[in-house]
Amino acid sequence: MKLNKDNYTKEEVTKIIEDINSNYNTKIEDFTTKLSEANTKLTDADKQKEIISNLTKSNLSNSIKVEMLKNGLSEDMFDLVADSKDLDTATNKINKLLDIKKKTDIDNGYKPTEHTQTNTEYENAQKKGDVAGMLKSKMSKLFK
Repeated sequence: MKLNKDNYTKEEVTKIIEDINSNYNTKIEDFTTKLSEANTKLTDADKQKEIISNLTKSNLSNSIKVEMLKNGLSEDMFDLVADSKDLDTATNKINKLLDIKKKTDIDNGYKPTEHTQTNTEYENAQKKGDVAGMLKSKMSKLFK
């Protein structure tokens, strides 16, 4: 709107003010609609971010379980590895668990006792210096 006159009537001034008010009102309404749209997009983005975070955690836990099963560990030990932040640290923990499992399997494995008995007879005779006892323990293996 152009203002060309020096003096305006009251009606002209009220019409100018109404035009300005209506123009501002439409701009404010447009701004509020855009603001509400932005807020809904922001809440949608937050929901998607939460979904992505949950999916990432689920993916990591599934990857850890697969890695454990590939290495022969049961899922009962998952709690020992579940607090890992990525697959590499989980793999390191799994390797440590495998080392511990190997040591316990070796310690709990079969240990023959019948073979050590003859060696102890020979060793006892050797400690005493008894040559006949040493020969007797060695020869007894031949005539079983």
